[in-house]
Amino acid sequence: MNKQIEAKKNNANGLNPPSKTLIKIYGFLAILLVIIPEWLAEFTLGIENRSHVSGLPKKDIAWETNPELRISIMSIKELRELAMQLKIRGYARENKDFLKIRILKKIKKNK
Repeated sequence: MNKQIEAKKNNANGLNPPSKTLIKIYGFLAILLVIIPEWLAEFTLGIENRSHVSGLPKKDIAWETNPELRISIMSIKELRELAMQLKIRGYARENKDFLKIRILKKIKKNK
């Protein structure tokens, strides 16, 4: 009885439920068109990352003596900690680029 009522409602809207075979075909197409290419992309990126060597040069005397090089690789958290150590005011509201400039000015002023 309930199936007949639902069938009448669907026919009244002009919609018929898809067959189970059609649902299986859609699922198969989704696997072919979405999931398998994702796996292939992940696999190829994994191969590239394993063979890729780090692009940063080893730290040497220049890294130790040149503050621009050290500051260029710091995160915003590290920059804010350095600004706190250098007693720079208002560092918390600065973005990364302005904070780098202020730190470099302070370091050059202290030398």
